[in-house]
Amino acid sequence: KENERDFLTCDIYVRNRGQHNDLTGEYVLAQEAVNFRTWLENRNINIIPVSYEDALMYGNYYLTIAPRHICAVKGLSSKFTEAMNQYGVMVEWIKSENISKAYGASLSMVQVLNRAN
Repeated sequence: KENERDFLTCDIYVRNRGQHNDLTGEYVLAQEAVNFRTWLENRNINIIPVSYEDALMYGNYYLTIAPRHICAVKGLSSKFTEAMNQYGVMVEWIKSENISKAYGASLSMVQVLNRAN
């Protein structure tokens, strides 16, 4: 519903065909203010909720390395693990002690890390 806090919309753009009938043309607005959740659901994309407790443990920060394959912070709840299993997501569990000591979050795991020794 439009008055709900998590009501999000998106604009849909499509790319016109170029002069050689390839996708080199310009993007044009096809739909405006589409309900984002509905757009995802129509494409069979599932939204996996992350609990507040897991969010505090960086459960909503992960690195996607392939379709249904992520790196996530080790130590999240069994509920999180069960949800990943339910949706067929393979998880590589990463210890984050070194990252958090540098005042970073698991989001920093996508950054280059140069170790002295």
